[in-house]
Formats: sequence, C-alpha cells, structure tokens
Amino acid sequence: MAELVVKVPEKLKERMSKISWIDWSSVVVKAISERLEDVEELEIRRKIAEISEIAEAELKIKIPERVKQEFPEVEWSKIAERAVLEEFRKLASIKLFDELFKHSELTDEDCLKLGREVSRAVRLRIEKEL
Repeated sequence: MAELVVKVPEKLKERMSKISWIDWSSVVVKAISERLEDVEELEIRRKIAEISEIAEAELKIKIPERVKQEFPEVEWSKIAERAVLEEFRKLASIKLFDELFKHSELTDEDCLKLGREVSRAVRLRIEKEL
C-alpha cells in the first residue's frame, strides 16, 4: 500500500488524539475515495453532456400514410428526433464507459452478479420502506 503524509493544523491533531479509537487513516482514505467518486461521476456527466450536444443533420424517415392518417395529431419528426438522440446517447454512454473501465479486472459475470446484488438490495430497501 502506498504511503501518504497528510498535514493537519496542530489544534485539529490535538482533538484527533483525544479520540484514539478512530483509525484516522481509514477516515482519510474513505474521504479521498468518496471525493474521487464524486469527481469521476461529474466527469462522466460532463462527457455525456458534451457528447449529447451533437451537430444537427437531416434524416428522412418515411411514415406510412395509414399511420399518419390514423394519428394525424402526432408530430412524427419530433418522435423520430427523440428516438435517434436517445439511441445516440446510449451508444455514446457505452463507448464512454468502455473507455473509463477498460482497465477493470471485473469480468462480465462479476458485473452481472454485482448488478443482481444491487438490485436485490434496492428492492429490499424499498420493500422495507413500504
């Protein structure tokens, strides 16, 4: 494990010394880890926002006359635009996550197992709240 020296004000050190049962190194490691997670999440959100601001291009889609007649009030161009943009965001997110996690040692099976565990924990928490 790497070593990191953290300097704290003398008065803070005195206060920390009075509470000897706390592993202050663990507190610092946890704080740094949480801050890094926050920063990494912000970076992901920023990159997704950048990717989402795509240049406009024209795309022609043929809607069958029967469908247009049955639903004349529907703005098909807006629905198509949203569908394309949503698909683009999904693909861009996958590409971004692949890049972010390319050095991960987790297997697909590990990820699925973790996902199931998280889903179960969330379900149990929601059931408990109900």
